[in-house]
Amino acid sequence: MKPIIGITCKYDWGLGQRCSDEHKLVYHAINKWYVDAVAKAGGVPVLLPTIRDKKMIKELAELVDGLLFSGGGYDILIGKGRSTIGTSFYRPNPDRMHFSMDLMKYALKKDMPIFGICLGHQTINEALGGSLDIDITHSEVKHNQREFYTKATHPIEITKPSFMYNVFRKKNVIVNSHHCQAIKKLGKGLIATSHSSDGCIESIESTKHSFVHGVQFHPESLVDDYAGFSSLFKELVRAAKRK
Repeated sequence: MKPIIGITCKYDWGLGQRCSDEHKLVYHAINKWYVDAVAKAGGVPVLLPTIRDKKMIKELAELVDGLLFSGGGYDILIGKGRSTIGTSFYRPNPDRMHFSMDLMKYALKKDMPIFGICLGHQTINEALGGSLDIDITHSEVKHNQREFYTKATHPIEITKPSFMYNVFRKKNVIVNSHHCQAIKKLGKGLIATSHSSDGCIESIESTKHSFVHGVQFHPESLVDDYAGFSSLFKELVRAAKRK
C-alpha cells in the first residue's frame, strides 16, 4: 500500500474573489505542484485542513505516514517573547501558524517523517527552538525573485556529507527563491546542509530524528524541468514507507 503524505494548506479568504469583510469565504487550499510532486514520488497526497483543536490535530497526524509542511505567502509567527511583526512582503496568519506549530511539535515527538518547504522549513526550526532573521531583503541575493516559481535563479552550495548531497550528488545546485525571512539561529539538533552566497541557510536536517529535513526554496515547482528535485519527495515517501 502506498504511504499517505499529509500536506499542510494555506488558510485564507477570497482566493481572488472580491467580497466585503462580513462576507469573506475562507478556504483551505494548496497549489497543485505539492500534490503532483508527492503523487509522482509514489505517495498518496492528502490535504490537511487548518484547525485549532489540539486533540484533532493529533488525530489528523495519526491518519498519515509522513508530513509535508508547505510554503506560503505568510510571515512565520515568531515564538513567545519575540517579535510578531511581519515584513512589507507578507503578513502573519495566526490560525495557520498555530496549527502548523502544534502539528510540527507532535510529529517531532512521534518521530514522523517530515519535509518542510520554505515556511515549513522555518517552522521546523522554530519548533526546535531556533530563531529567524525577519527581514533579509537587504541581501545582494534576490531571495524574493521576480521570476516565476518554475525558474531557478540563484546557486546554493551543499555541504558534504549530508542528506542534500546524497540527493543531488553534487555540491552546487541552482534553486528558486520566494521568501523574505530566513533561519538565523539553528534549532536544537539541526544542522545546516547548504547555503547561498550571502550565508542564508538553504537547507537543514535533524541529527535527532529519523527523517526531518527542510529546504528554503520551492522544489515542488522545479521537479518537471530540473534534475534532482523530485528525489526530495521520493525520499520523503520512502521514509514514510518505513514508518
